[in-house]
Amino acid sequence: ILLGELFRIPLGRYLDLNRSRLRTRSAWPDVISAVPELQPLCNLLSDTSWAERLPAVEGLWHVWDTLPQVESLLGTDHVAAWSSYAQVLDHWRDREPDGTLAHHRRLSEEEEYEADPLLSYHPRTESRVTITTLHQSKGLEFDVVFIADAVEGVFPDLRARDSLLGSRRLNPHLPSDTAGYTAFRLQEERRLAYTAMTRSTQRVVWTATASGFDEGRGIPSRFLPLVVGVASVGEAASHPGYRTTPVTPLEIEASLRRTMEDPSQHVVSRLTALDVLGANQGQLRDPDLYFGVRDRGSDRGVIDGRVSLTPSQADLYETCPRRYALERRLKVGDDESVHASFGSLIHDVLEQAEAEAKEAGMMRSTLDDAVTILDLRFDPGLFGGDPFAEAWRRRGVQALENLYSDWPGGGAALALEHPLEVDVEGTWRGRADRIEHRLGGMAIVDYKTSKMAMAVEKAKSSIQLGFYVLAGERDPALSEHGPVTAAELWYPLAKRKSSIIVREFDLDSLPDIKQRMAAVAKGIHSEAWPPQPGGHCSHCRVRSSCPAWPEGQEAFHR
Repeated sequence: ILLGELFRIPLGRYLDLNRSRLRTRSAWPDVISAVPELQPLCNLLSDTSWAERLPAVEGLWHVWDTLPQVESLLGTDHVAAWSSYAQVLDHWRDREPDGTLAHHRRLSEEEEYEADPLLSYHPRTESRVTITTLHQSKGLEFDVVFIADAVEGVFPDLRARDSLLGSRRLNPHLPSDTAGYTAFRLQEERRLAYTAMTRSTQRVVWTATASGFDEGRGIPSRFLPLVVGVASVGEAASHPGYRTTPVTPLEIEASLRRTMEDPSQHVVSRLTALDVLGANQGQLRDPDLYFGVRDRGSDRGVIDGRVSLTPSQADLYETCPRRYALERRLKVGDDESVHASFGSLIHDVLEQAEAEAKEAGMMRSTLDDAVTILDLRFDPGLFGGDPFAEAWRRRGVQALENLYSDWPGGGAALALEHPLEVDVEGTWRGRADRIEHRLGGMAIVDYKTSKMAMAVEKAKSSIQLGFYVLAGERDPALSEHGPVTAAELWYPLAKRKSSIIVREFDLDSLPDIKQRMAAVAKGIHSEAWPPQPGGHCSHCRVRSSCPAWPEGQEAFHR
């Protein structure tokens, strides 16, 4: 509160006051009593009977009348917030006539706390949408209820929400053990889901964010199979095999258009749909807002001059030039997934462990060294917090255990995270995770943290591995170690029997690799972005912007 809008104490002064409080073990009223502008606050804190004795809303206005600093809030949004809080306390007094401000503060720390327990009644004179919490929906009734963002970690939210002092353990009706309390929380969330669903008189729609599902984010809620009546989340998240009843005017129009244009429908049904569309078009949708389709614009202007190329860019460009332009150049859907964070973590751990071993004159680092570094570098916040973070940490330990139990390479590391560069119709750059000594030359290694290994034949002609060979042979810093005799992909999480899977590059395919790299470079620099539909489209994040698909062909405008 001292640093906030009321007092605006500078951070340095606040830290001095706090250090004085800790050094003298004094209470805050004693510390701030020597500061003239904080004297009213000191008086409030010295005698807190107003918080324990007065009704909550009166206690709040007592604070307003006591602190002269509140005048600085006049004319700002803070006054509206203060007034809103006062209204909440006034509503709450109807339910708790003897409730004090201290009582309400303790209540606000509990899991079932409702900041705005009552929704204002509005007569149904027109169609309207009510946006509310699941708790606030109790006792209300709607035609259609949308339960949004039903993903793990949001709904159900199984976080313990425990206070610093573990106050929940003082409630005898709550399980004290972690597993029991998690089960209790899950049961509470299920009751909340039931309450929300029973608010509807016609239809309930659950939504779950599909973006990032393949990357481990936005995992659909475990409640979805229970709602749909299927066995798995995958079945529940799939599109239904039947057409649902339209709810909105746009859905009605779409349903009528499908019927009208479907040759398999009876001619009477198609003519009826046409008649309804013609007679009610103005009611279904304002004709001034019809969506049109623009002509394809120019694809040029994405590249400004020549760009540095990478093997990963080449892989994506060969898969689909259009997706490459949208994702890599225009940064559409450009967000780092939890799998990418995990891969970076394992690469960093192995780099540090091997660098320390190399500096110490050791042939190779040990598993204990790598796990220690993993624990030091592991940030639970990047992996969704518990319990998801712990699962990702266990996956990291498993990858290291697999790798160190049957290390594929036999030579000492010559270089780690070594930058490489080669010119093939442009400048290509990349970094080799590991370059090690092998009989007769060098082997370049790239770590892969996925559980599925690349197909053998595809690895033999991998642009990434081919780039390593071409650039490694032309690197002056590596010339003294001989030619590049091997390029490999190591998969610590993909095992075959007792050993991890290794994929090797076929050196005879180098001429073809050069031609493919040249073709990719020319295509990018000439700004050729044709869409290339295929099986990869099913999990493409930019499909809604791709002209090869209906959803990407529409340009919405008046």
